[in-house]
Amino acid sequence: MLYDRIKAADIAKGIIITALTGASFFFLNDFPLWDGSMQTNVTSSKIAGLLFPAFIFFYTLTIPFSITKKLNAGLDNFEISRHIFAKGLILVTIGVLLVNTIRVEPEQTGLNRFIWAILLIIAIFLSWNR
Repeated sequence: MLYDRIKAADIAKGIIITALTGASFFFLNDFPLWDGSMQTNVTSSKIAGLLFPAFIFFYTLTIPFSITKKLNAGLDNFEISRHIFAKGLILVTIGVLLVNTIRVEPEQTGLNRFIWAILLIIAIFLSWNR
């Protein structure tokens, strides 16, 4: 059917997310990429600077197909808007949680920051795949 998922876009999004996660774990110091300080690794800034816009491109590429599929399923504009708002809120919340993993205090949690981040990512996947 014309409105099936674009598998290449889904695969590209998965590869980009994996690469961004790898760049975060292997190249970052204790500072986020956007804080403007020169204390971050230049390699990670270049990687994220290339990958994040590509992720946004592939993510927005599939939006018209998703909306058309929902319209064909009989959903009205309010239900579609509610779904888009909810998904956006979930993605922003996940972003805030992942960005703040650098603020985890190992002395208070008993876990290394990287272990905390991995557990957080596993929890996100488990809750997203209900």
